[in-house]
Amino acid sequence: MREGLRFVAADSALRSVCLASAAFQFSFAAMMTVYLLFLPRELHLSGTVVGLALAAAGPGALLGALLAARLPSRFGHGVVLVCAAAIGDGAFLCVPALRGSSAATVLALLVVSFVFGFGGQLVNVTVMAVRQAATPHPMQGRAAATISFVGMGLTPLGSLLGGFLAQEWGLRTSLLVTAAGMMLSPVVMALSPLARLGRELPAPHDAPPATAHAEAHEPPRRDADAGPGATSG
Repeated sequence: MREGLRFVAADSALRSVCLASAAFQFSFAAMMTVYLLFLPRELHLSGTVVGLALAAAGPGALLGALLAARLPSRFGHGVVLVCAAAIGDGAFLCVPALRGSSAATVLALLVVSFVFGFGGQLVNVTVMAVRQAATPHPMQGRAAATISFVGMGLTPLGSLLGGFLAQEWGLRTSLLVTAAGMMLSPVVMALSPLARLGRELPAPHDAPPATAHAEAHEPPRRDADAGPGATSG
């Protein structure tokens, strides 16, 4: 883990991915804690409608995954990352303005979830492509584990903050604050080297000497999934 932390911290692209991921996981956990209280208590929505609103993210994520193969090669990886994160995360900023359980409110929630799912999945696929391209093969597992550890490690703290704010400030104000906090992740991306990525993915940096040395002395091995018709990716 220490080796992964050093490697991610030393690479500007991977460091930016790690910071943006941490900012998102923390703020998203805080926002969702308040959001799941806001829908039934402030908008008086039934459990079925709440589930429907959350499920709308699925079709959006599917569309985002389909377009993730085309948009970065056309507009550049940096533009796609920043814009998709800003649009997807920013969609929740309109939720605190909703009132009542009318059809218009439900429709607005469906749109918000769809847009969030679309932007989130587009970011996920694109940032994974950037991470894999910037990481040499011997460090792939360590880099992925480090970024996941840092990001997911902040999730409980975000949930705790969301619950505290909901208790102290009320649901509507807390939702607005935590939704605004979700914009920290696209801001981190916009101010980092990720925003300057073009259509081509970054080249990987060299692995640490110890890892490269160990890799050079490993005996040849076949990929477990390789078969007669397998090709290299």
